[in-house]
Amino acid sequence: MGFDNAVKPIQAKPGESSQGDEIDEFTDGPAATRECRDVVFLALFVVFVIGMGLVSWRAITLGNPYRIIYGTDSYGNVCNQDNKVIEGVKPALTGIDLRGKPYLYYFNVNVFTSVTSITDNVASTKICVSKCPSTTISTVLDMQNFATNTDSRLCLYDIKTAAYFDGSNGNSGCPSLPIKPQEEFLYRCVPSSITNRIDHVATAISSLLNAIEENLVEKGANDIMNSWFEMCLLCAFAVVVSVVLALLLQFVAWFIVWFMVVAMVIGALVATGVCWYHYHNLRRSLDAMPADDTSLRMEKKVRDWLIGSICMTVITASIYHISI
Repeated sequence: MGFDNAVKPIQAKPGESSQGDEIDEFTDGPAATRECRDVVFLALFVVFVIGMGLVSWRAITLGNPYRIIYGTDSYGNVCNQDNKVIEGVKPALTGIDLRGKPYLYYFNVNVFTSVTSITDNVASTKICVSKCPSTTISTVLDMQNFATNTDSRLCLYDIKTAAYFDGSNGNSGCPSLPIKPQEEFLYRCVPSSITNRIDHVATAISSLLNAIEENLVEKGANDIMNSWFEMCLLCAFAVVVSVVLALLLQFVAWFIVWFMVVAMVIGALVATGVCWYHYHNLRRSLDAMPADDTSLRMEKKVRDWLIGSICMTVITASIYHISI
């Protein structure tokens, strides 16, 4: 038995609609002659599609995705790219080959803390470097040694290492000292104090997921890496099936609807049976095992299958109850 108020198809009498209104002609199914009634909105949709196509074409032909990935310095150069000369910019600071320097370094690290502020608008000189300073740089000599040892120069491109200076006196050619430790994050040099907070949040989320399943994140990432092709193939197959079903609904709607209902019920029944079958086999194997670490892991697996089987049974019962 199903719900008393379940929606069921009814057959209208000739000359009368399903709501009791009189009609001139009784038709079984949709009207044979149909026409588009939303011509205005159809035209707007076509204009929208054409506009999106033009925007996409302009973005592909004139845009540069590396500007987002690696970022640009204060002079329009894209990090980790061989740049072209930009007119109006000092010749020594434009058209630079920055390949091998993928990280964007900010002279003023307050730009990161100002993101959460509405009123503050902190400006900062930005350059591309090959390595972010991972330790505290307190003196000009430390900055020069860092540039020599890592080939990562923290002053402007036209300033030689021997001419480095402390930029705290208002000069923008070099950053102000001391320079606190920074780490690479999305190809940006970010203060370690900020990345540590991000790590704490990530650790908390990972711990929460691990409470559900040990190494859940690592297992999920490993599964995606190992089966990404099959997943993409199945997604494409699902799209094709959806399009085919949408087309068939115009001709044999009754058959598609009943086919989907029957397939859903049968699939739910089969899935429920498989779950209980696996649970039964694991339960028997666990009963035959001695009490050790292996049996504890097996007990956890049995418990998981039991929970999954119960959930699948409830879902199947709900589907069956609604279907009838």
